Amino acid sequence: MSARDNTNRRLKEVLDIMAAGSWLDEKPNGGAVLAEAVARIPFTKDEAELLSGGIPVVTRT
Repeated sequence: MSARDNTNRRLKEVLDIMAAGSWLDEKPNGGAVLAEAVARIPFTKDEAELLSGGIPVVTRT
């Protein structure tokens, strides 16, 4: 899957988590919501490298 697909899937998870909290009359904080979304859809190696401030290694064929 592409980074865009993973981002879209994580966004859907964020919305699902927030909706579930709404049904349970809970208000999870943003950090908890994002942590749960990332736990459900983990970052790929390339995404993690970009988010850590590293420069991704591009392999050319």
